[in-house]
Formats: sequence, C-alpha cells, structure tokens
Amino acid sequence: MTETVANIVIVEDDRNYAEPAMEALKAAIPGAMVRHIEREHDFRAALPEFAITPPDLIVMDMGFPYCMPGPTMPEAPDEVREEGGNFAGLRCQRLLAADLATENVTVLFWSNTNTTALDEKRLRSDKFERTYFLDGRVSDRVPRL
Repeated sequence: MTETVANIVIVEDDRNYAEPAMEALKAAIPGAMVRHIEREHDFRAALPEFAITPPDLIVMDMGFPYCMPGPTMPEAPDEVREEGGNFAGLRCQRLLAADLATENVTVLFWSNTNTTALDEKRLRSDKFERTYFLDGRVSDRVPRL
C-alpha cells in the first residue's frame, strides 16, 4: 500500500476543471490523497476534520455555490447571503485563517472569475501568509504565482 505523501483538497464546482486537476496532481505527486469539494456548505462541514488533519494544500476556486439548490437546501449564513457566491473562496480562506489548527494551511486560488473585482475590502483577513493567487490582478498584500 502506498503511503500518503500529501493531503490535497480541490474546491471547485465545475467537474470539467476539478477532475483533470485531480488526476494531474495524483500523477505529479505519487501517493497524494486528493479530495474534491464542490460546495461551500460541504467545505464548512469539513472544517472540523481539517482541524484534526489539516490539508497540506487547498486548491480553491474563487466562486462556487453555497449548496446544491433544492427543497432541502440548508439556509445560508448571513455573510453568504450578503456576499454571494462569487467570493466563496475568500470566505472559506477566512474560516481557515480564523482557526489556529488550520491558519497555516496553504491555499492556492485558481479561478476563471474576473478577479479584478477583488480589492482591500474583500481581503478582510490579515492572515494571507500562505495564500496565493494564480492571477496577478489582486491586492499587493497577496503573493502571486
């Protein structure tokens, strides 16, 4: 049995992006455990697990839905209703940064969302030491790759 060498989470609602990325990561990092989360509600539900076993890397889309629409969908928290789905990734990053157990998890944002809409008001957390954006059109406070 192969030992897990990296614990990676991909947060992406579009399987056309998530599945090739998962396969590429598994091929590039033999033994990596790659988990896929599609919705913000599911990410929030995984936070207690992340606190026990923090991921080595989270590759996160910027915008994704809170949950799957339907008659049994859970009510969204106030900040979700106020901010909408376009910045779900930032909300999830803030949740990680707010917990001592997960504040040092490396987050790599990737998105086809126009990130020029990001500004200092959106980047509320001061804990961006391990947060990176693939897009160079964001605040100077956040490192770019």
